[in-house]
Amino acid sequence: AAISEDTGYQISKSIRIDPGSNPRLKRTPSTDGNGRTFTFAAWVKKSKTCHEIFSAPGTGDSYFVIGFDSSDRMHIAVGDGSDNNVTNRVFRDPSAWFHVVVAVDTTQSTQSERLRIHINGGAQETSFNASPSFISQVEFGVNQKNIIHYIGGDSGTSDNHDGYLADVHLIDGLQLSPAAFGEFDDAGVWNPKAFALPTPNDGTTW
Repeated sequence: AAISEDTGYQISKSIRIDPGSNPRLKRTPSTDGNGRTFTFAAWVKKSKTCHEIFSAPGTGDSYFVIGFDSSDRMHIAVGDGSDNNVTNRVFRDPSAWFHVVVAVDTTQSTQSERLRIHINGGAQETSFNASPSFISQVEFGVNQKNIIHYIGGDSGTSDNHDGYLADVHLIDGLQLSPAAFGEFDDAGVWNPKAFALPTPNDGTTW
């Protein structure tokens, strides 16, 4: 299903995930990438609370999951045991598509720059239930060989996504801004665009 009625770039298909049939996608990389710096982006449509849309559940500090808690807030669950990476913004409309960008770079010296969340091309989320906590230089299981990566779920089947996903990206080694994945139309509505890897001099903010 197309995300927008705009006459420009259209996403032609999406995946419907029904948790009852355990349909999550999974892949295990054969080589190591960058577990400290990466970007996950996707269009999401959800129909229930408390589920995951992406995970690379390594062990110890490497554990990393993007999902929603029982209060419909987005949460980034990480291996240091912190529960602070939970937005105050809630996501409750089962009829709405929204675009998620989670851009990570634990090499940043400033805590707020290690985790950047953007919804529908907007400014970085800054309202959390407590101060976000990402350990400096921590290497997550993301992009790491021998770690199963799940799209639409986690290692536990009860946490599978219930809804739709489309135009899913996992970018290794770059902390990208929403401008790499979408653009605003003349009415101020965020729309998808064809992804092209940005270069430092093309005007796109990394």
